[in-house]
Amino acid sequence: MHAFISRLHIVRRLLIRRLHIRRLQVADRDNLDGVPSDDIGYIVRQQHLMSVVECEDANGNTPLSEASGGGSVEAITFLVEQGPLLRCF
Repeated sequence: MHAFISRLHIVRRLLIRRLHIRRLQVADRDNLDGVPSDDIGYIVRQQHLMSVVECEDANGNTPLSEASGGGSVEAITFLVEQGPLLRCF
């Protein structure tokens, strides 16, 4: 059980790190595109951030469907904990 928890912790850290890096890239892109920092800009920026988590590849696969297909319990657990991903079904 300890090995599973350790593995889950490592996978979760890696996924969070990758998501954080991607979110920084989205924020940089919004800045370059001149998305304002007012209330409307905040909403636009939040929509862009959610598109990172709720994305689809060219085949319509989402991160959650890919994790499910690969049988990665750790990745599935992490993604489901993010909440809005459930809208991908």
